[in-house]
Amino acid sequence: MTAGLGGAYQTPEYHADLGAAAVYAPQEFAAPLEFAVVAIADLNGDGVAEIIATADYYEGNSFAAYSVTGNAPQIVLTCGCGV
Repeated sequence: MTAGLGGAYQTPEYHADLGAAAVYAPQEFAAPLEFAVVAIADLNGDGVAEIIATADYYEGNSFAAYSVTGNAPQIVLTCGCGV
């Protein structure tokens, strides 16, 4: 349950399409953390595309460029900022 306007409590909506993955055990501190692929591009001109992803945390974010050889991604460039 979460507190709503005026102190009234509301039960969070359950999303059936997410199934059990949408139910998390209570945690003492659970800040939001989100990852996303924002681009796929050949950054270094070698003919192989790199993957550019972000990681957003409640007090900052970062970008990373990954090269992939086989099934093994490797960070080749990263930049971030936060508290």
